[in-house]
Amino acid sequence: MALSSIKTEGDEIQIIDQLLLPHTEEWIRIDSTNDAYEAIKSMKIRGAPAIASLASLSIASHLSRALQADPSPPFLASLDALEAHLDPIFTHLFSSRPTAVNLGQAIRRLRKVLRQGVETGSTTQDVAGLLVKEGRQIADEDVGRNREMSRHGAEWIIAQVEKRNPGASANGLNVMTVCNTGGLATSVCDRLVH
Repeated sequence: MALSSIKTEGDEIQIIDQLLLPHTEEWIRIDSTNDAYEAIKSMKIRGAPAIASLASLSIASHLSRALQADPSPPFLASLDALEAHLDPIFTHLFSSRPTAVNLGQAIRRLRKVLRQGVETGSTTQDVAGLLVKEGRQIADEDVGRNREMSRHGAEWIIAQVEKRNPGASANGLNVMTVCNTGGLATSVCDRLVH
């Protein structure tokens, strides 16, 4: 069973409302960067990587829809117009959780792509396309890191069980932690294997 707090299909984004968990599973549509801001600010989505992913995906979706619009929105008329349009969006999204390290890193990455496009004189559509790609890549990288961490964690837990119980099989081993801090998760895992 794959667990995720964000689902995407094309330019459509949904998040699970973490304020309602664990008793209610409700998915919320994120149709704009303002929706993403509100979800981050209100803590409907939590966890630094998920926050950064949602912000990045909301920008990617916003720009992808703009690139497909007919007529094209005025902010795609020039690189200056694109930069003037995106700068307050970046600032607004960052202000939703300014202490979230991953969010700051994601916004800086997107700003860098925009800046490089302006400096190299790329077309507005090309820069917007690169921003869409970068926003989606930020989210994909988060999923990849989470899978890698869970793989390493599972391997460590299995090794600890087998070390403490020589000859025991870790097949069917189930470990569940529900907490809001890494320290608590570590202490729970420590108690499970000691």
